Amino acid sequence: MRSAIVKFIAASSLAAAIALTPWIESAAVAAEPIVFGLVDEVTGPQAEAGVLQVQGAKLAVEEINAAGGILGRQVEIRIEDNQSANPTTVLAYTKLIEAGVVAVIGPLRSTQVLAASPTIALANRVRLDFLSSRLNPTGRSHVPSRFPTARKPQV
Repeated sequence: MRSAIVKFIAASSLAAAIALTPWIESAAVAAEPIVFGLVDEVTGPQAEAGVLQVQGAKLAVEEINAAGGILGRQVEIRIEDNQSANPTTVLAYTKLIEAGVVAVIGPLRSTQVLAASPTIALANRVRLDFLSSRLNPTGRSHVPSRFPTARKPQV
């Protein structure tokens, strides 16, 4: 079962990276990697799900890089542990945005998405999710999980 979950997560990560390809421009130095952020529960009471997502994301990065990267550039993922808590989710997003990632994947829990929504909306970055409920910064459900607040990321 875990193997199937990890494969699903890896496929989701790969699909997310491919979906972002049109937004990623070539930088002056093509050797610079494209850095994605991942906010997830590596510690805390719900860490098991987060650990599986982290493993899946790492697997996806390996597969993407083995296939030549995105637009010839390698991909990196920077992981921030939200410790299964809403306040640390906001802090994790803030750290990733300040680090200059092009997009942020996660978190898993809808309460964490809602807590981080103002930060996400102000950050001008794409948020991608794995399995979280479809909530946007306005709190309405059943809408696309990619917030339309992001403009073309500068890489």
